[in-house]
Amino acid sequence: MACNLRIATYNLHGFNMGLGYLSDLCDRNDIVAVQEHWLPKNKLNQLCTVNSNFSAYGISSMDGATEEKIIRGRPFGGVGFFVA
Repeated sequence: MACNLRIATYNLHGFNMGLGYLSDLCDRNDIVAVQEHWLPKNKLNQLCTVNSNFSAYGISSMDGATEEKIIRGRPFGGVGFFVA
């Protein structure tokens, strides 16, 4: 029995920077893993807006930085998974 599961991974370099191509990847794959979405914990719900046919799960690596109230430098890290 053949398995036709399509999986992709993508470094977003920031959620807004990679959003267009991420949407295309969701249209062509069953599971998409992303890294470097740069979203803080309180904005992870944006992952759910990419494609209504996918469940999105993510974690932020910026929790410590955002607790300081002032973010110095550019945002960083974060991983997410989109599953159809």
